[in-house]
Amino acid sequence: MSQKSKHYQIIQLENGEIIVVHETWVSPEKQHVFWPPYPDNYTYRRSLENSEEPAAHWTIHPTKRVIYQTDNLPKALAKVKEAEYTSNIDSDDENVRRKRVKYPSKRYLRLSDSERP
Repeated sequence: MSQKSKHYQIIQLENGEIIVVHETWVSPEKQHVFWPPYPDNYTYRRSLENSEEPAAHWTIHPTKRVIYQTDNLPKALAKVKEAEYTSNIDSDDENVRRKRVKYPSKRYLRLSDSERP
């Protein structure tokens, strides 16, 4: 069974900055990330959506860690703000719903014969 590819990654750079990048912008060993020299967010976001390949004129930045991975760009962009305030963000693989444990209400427990009036 093949694992689903995570196209977008939230990366923390060595300088502490947190960014969203396409998976092709990250080096295979995840030690460096390529960054496009675009002047505005519109052009940057378009390059993310179009899965633009890194070019020779892109700058290279050392990475500290991969914080989050997803195949949904709006979700990745929303998680950037959360990542700036907390380091406890789970990737989609780790974001598993846990079943709530339900405890019986004491009101409905049967009284034993000795406790009945």
